[in-house]
Amino acid sequence: MSVVTSIIEERSKISVIHNQPLTILLPYGSFLITANIVLITLLSNILERWLLRMVYGDIYLALEKDGNERRRRSFTYYHIGAIILFMLLLVGVYPIFAFLVGSATFDTPMAKGLTIGDVLFLLAEVYTAYYLYEMCFRTQFASPLTIAHHIELLLIVQTAVALFADGQKHSEATVEFFMCMVWGMTLLLLWTHAEN
Repeated sequence: MSVVTSIIEERSKISVIHNQPLTILLPYGSFLITANIVLITLLSNILERWLLRMVYGDIYLALEKDGNERRRRSFTYYHIGAIILFMLLLVGVYPIFAFLVGSATFDTPMAKGLTIGDVLFLLAEVYTAYYLYEMCFRTQFASPLTIAHHIELLLIVQTAVALFADGQKHSEATVEFFMCMVWGMTLLLLWTHAEN
C-alpha cells in the first residue's frame, strides 16, 4: 500500500504546484462581475419579454397570469442557468482540466494574448456574477439552505481569487484556487439541483 501511496504522491499535481500570479486581469475583477451581472440581467429581460414568449407561446403566457409568479421566475431562471452553465462548461472544460490534471500553469498560453489563468479568472467572475444575480432574482422564492449555499460559494470563490492580490503574503493562493476547482468539479459531477 505504501508503494501505491508514494506513486500517487509523486504524480499528484497538488504536491508539486507552485504559487504564481493568476492573471494580469485581477485588478478588473469588480468591473467584470458588474459587467456580467448587467449582461445576465439583459439576457433575463430578452428571455422574459420576447424569446420565451416566442418559443413557448401559450405555455409562457399562462405563466404570466396572476398566481404564477413563482413558476414564471423559476422557468426563466432555469433557462438563464442552463445558458450560462452551458457556456461556462463549453469554455471551461479545456483550461480547467489542463490546469487540474495536465501540465498547464496559469501562464500557459491558451490563445493569442490569453492564458489559462486569464480564462480561469474570467470563468470565476462569470460564475460569481451568475450566483449574485440568482440570489437577487429569486428573492422570496429561495429557501434558506439555497441562500446559505450561494453565500458560501460566493465567499469561497472570491476569497480564492482575492488571495492572488498579494501572492507573497498568501503563498498558498495557487493551492487554494486548485482545491476550489477540484471541489467545484466534484460538486458539478454530483449536482442534483432540487428546488422547492
